[in-house]
Amino acid sequence: MMKSVCKAAAAALMSVLGATAATAATVTMDFEDLTANLGNEGAWTSYQFANRTFGISWSGGRSEGANIFDTACQGGTSDCRGDDDLLPGGVAGASSEGVGGNVLIRQRTRDRGGDLANDQANSGTITFTLLAGSALSWVGASAVDDGRFTFSTRTGGTNTVLGVISGLDDNETEQLTFDALSPLISLNDSFSIFFEGSGAVDSFVFETVDENTPAAVPVPAALPLMLAGLGGLGLLARRRRARANRTV
Repeated sequence: MMKSVCKAAAAALMSVLGATAATAATVTMDFEDLTANLGNEGAWTSYQFANRTFGISWSGGRSEGANIFDTACQGGTSDCRGDDDLLPGGVAGASSEGVGGNVLIRQRTRDRGGDLANDQANSGTITFTLLAGSALSWVGASAVDDGRFTFSTRTGGTNTVLGVISGLDDNETEQLTFDALSPLISLNDSFSIFFEGSGAVDSFVFETVDENTPAAVPVPAALPLMLAGLGGLGLLARRRRARANRTV
């Protein structure tokens, strides 16, 4: 009996302590695992990232949707087929404030030949919807070029604007950490980038909960178990003292 009660109390205590054991981690979506779309073969509609699946949609005229542009301009001409304004610092492959490499653009409708993706100069939105995988919160983003970029989420039917990058010139970059974490982005929730004009987004940073951490028993449920176990230990101690007194 004593051993069983001890085990129950210990298990309850570990459950209470486990409620604070989960740790947050950050992950960066920077598109470097993708190949820039040479040949403008159509828009990008889904993405596997950090054990999650996102559906990708877009709005806005004269655009074929989301696409990837390579600021290193591999396979292109020296001016990146007219997209030299997307090169951080004006130099192919250069890094300015950590911005460079593959970047996310709104693909311009095919109106000329070329071997690299090209960004659309009018306004529009790219939206990522979480279709599979665990929830996450949005922490910040980075961008390049002279557009205005507005970052927002739609969670549980509610839209939340998190921050804006604006005031950049051609080739200029900026990194933005939002004033507060976004609402938790769960299944069928989404995050969006509104492009007021041309330009590209370099990366997104998210906060996640470590999926390997065991699920904790909520404190209100675990605490009575622990108290009951400790109460049982006290009762056994009183019974032992009573038996000892009777044998004296």
